[in-house]
Amino acid sequence: MTTLVRTRTGDEDPELAGSVLTRSEGNPLFVEELLAAGGDGVPEHLNDLLLARIDALSPPTRGLLRVASVDGSRIDPDVLRDAAHLDVAEFETCLREGLYANVLTSSNGHLDFRHGLLREAVYADLLPGERTRAHAEVATAIQASVDAEHATDTAALGRLAFHWHAAQDLPKAFAASLRAGLAAQVYGAPEAIAHLELAIDLWNRVQQPAELGGIDKAELLRTLGEIAWGHGEWELALRSLRAALSEVDAGADRLVASRVYSSYGAIPVEFDDLSHQEALRRAVDYAEGSSSEALAKALWSTGWWYWHRFAVDKAADYFGRAVDVAIAAGSPSDQVEAGIGLGDSLMMLGRCAEGIAQLRRTMAVAEGAALLGPALGAQAELAHFLIATGEVETGMRMAETGRGRAVAAGLPVVATFNGTAMVVALRWNGQFDRADELLEELRPMGMFEFEWLSERAAQLMARGELDAAVQIERRMQWWLNESDSLWDPVTIAREVDLFSSLGQAEEAANTADRLLSLLAHSRSPLQLSVAARAAFSALAAARTAGVPPPEGMPQRASDTLQRALDSWSNQWSHTVHAAAALHAVAIARNLAGETAVPEWRAAEAAAAPFGAYHVLGPQLGLARALLNAHQRDEARVLVLDIWNSARTLGARWFQDQAAHLARSNRIPIPEKQPPSRLAALTPRELEVLEVLATGATNRAIAQRFFISEKTVSVHVTNLLAKMGAANRGEAAAWARKHTTP
Repeated sequence: MTTLVRTRTGDEDPELAGSVLTRSEGNPLFVEELLAAGGDGVPEHLNDLLLARIDALSPPTRGLLRVASVDGSRIDPDVLRDAAHLDVAEFETCLREGLYANVLTSSNGHLDFRHGLLREAVYADLLPGERTRAHAEVATAIQASVDAEHATDTAALGRLAFHWHAAQDLPKAFAASLRAGLAAQVYGAPEAIAHLELAIDLWNRVQQPAELGGIDKAELLRTLGEIAWGHGEWELALRSLRAALSEVDAGADRLVASRVYSSYGAIPVEFDDLSHQEALRRAVDYAEGSSSEALAKALWSTGWWYWHRFAVDKAADYFGRAVDVAIAAGSPSDQVEAGIGLGDSLMMLGRCAEGIAQLRRTMAVAEGAALLGPALGAQAELAHFLIATGEVETGMRMAETGRGRAVAAGLPVVATFNGTAMVVALRWNGQFDRADELLEELRPMGMFEFEWLSERAAQLMARGELDAAVQIERRMQWWLNESDSLWDPVTIAREVDLFSSLGQAEEAANTADRLLSLLAHSRSPLQLSVAARAAFSALAAARTAGVPPPEGMPQRASDTLQRALDSWSNQWSHTVHAAAALHAVAIARNLAGETAVPEWRAAEAAAAPFGAYHVLGPQLGLARALLNAHQRDEARVLVLDIWNSARTLGARWFQDQAAHLARSNRIPIPEKQPPSRLAALTPRELEVLEVLATGATNRAIAQRFFISEKTVSVHVTNLLAKMGAANRGEAAAWARKHTTP
């Protein structure tokens, strides 16, 4: 299609090609006519041709099709019959005539216009007054249906809002848009934003909107802002919340004011004239004394405020109280929000079994209340925690299921939450290609840019592409400086590792010391373990480089590690965080002048369940400890194992470290083989080449590996460049000749 567009217009425009393909439904004649005419309407010659088929029908059938044209190409028989005011016999006679004339088609139980352009032509032929009346008739029929069934179906309510707006009945359009937006909010669907924006736009154009919609303007603006933030529409969210705060200042119900302050306090951006802490204090004060949804919301918003400041124990208290209030108020949505926070907090406090149980209960509440988006959000949290507690396969399956359900339900942002858990587990296991592919699929689905950059940097680090990784880390600094809520111990610890690996020991030490300061009052042994591991790694790098660490940092690192170990328990001793604590212990022993072989063995054993890549760091430490302890035989085997594993995974930094350790200790590594055209290819590129050699198209390759055609195209481009092949045919021929048994 792009080629045809370029041939006819002289311009390669993928957007135009996509539009023409959609409207023409692949019909070559219609493609030519649409390109020749340009614009959005139906070309005149084609319009006349299409309408001639309609004009040949009986007046009742023509009238029915004119009404049907306002409701899309797929026909809803029940709505159409009521809108056309026909009895069953008359209606069926008209439909049968339309089918016989090949104007309508019936397949798989659906009734449609034969072609979308046919419907466009009929709709365009309506006079303005006819069009308005037809939309009103369809809206009336849909309204009767949704009212009778007390429907919360977002598609039906969205259609209702559209038709009342097109019918120019603004009060009914306002009420329908509001109803559709609130229904979509419960479901977690992004369509809520458009519906509520329309309701806001109509607020001052209808009489008594608060009474008509049953909602305060501040509440409507708050709801829009909260939803917009959740779906990455930052500017709209801030604009809406600022307007909501202005409405509160102008006077509002106390519970409405509480909810507005709660929503503002829960976002990471703070306005100059109102701190989050003050807003949340007002939120609780306004709602205190009632078991209301507003109080539940104020409590869990305050919980998140403490969470983002590493006061996890205080966060857990607020979340726990919020759960109780939400249950008393009969608000499952607030119970789910608070339940996720409580599960996260219990986990970080080292009460992992309790945290996981809480998240399972929260998922059950959300599913029982048909809150699919929140349910799948809770599922993503649970998947992350299962992976972090060593149940990697179970967590992966749960995340994959959650991602699939979210995609099928049209909840792309929630799909990315589940997908991110999969990316982490794949990276830890050294499956870098699969992780990269998944990241590329998640980004256009609505993955938050900061989250994508963070995972992309981690992927580059895993591959040993440190210069590229540090460029991304620099880009992330803007978000980190703008928002306290993005300061995450794992993200900062990764920065420390990156700077240490690049030999930037001073920056590594300063970054680690900042992390220690952030967690100075934390009571989370899991967060403290991550910080201690990063800090001792930075201290080791500083010693190697001969760079003095920040004053007092060694003591702060020791205190942080000790605080984590003082809370050691069976509830979290099997987590990835416990592995970090044992890693920190081993480095601390080394810095104290000990070989620390037992400590490194413990660190390796703790890291092993999380994957082949994740264990490389402790293995490298153990190899060095064995060499220092003169246990050369075991060390030689381990160094070669690390080198081979890192080479197989594509973890070049660890491969280089193992090779350096081998050379320094006269441990022979395998002789390099003569370079092959395949040597530079990643495992996934080798798989793609193998299928490409059979003559498969990009689409066939994508279907084979369950990835997108775009991802296949990237792999093919990369492997052609690495092989020095002029085209895919040359690459396929070479592969068949040199790789076929």
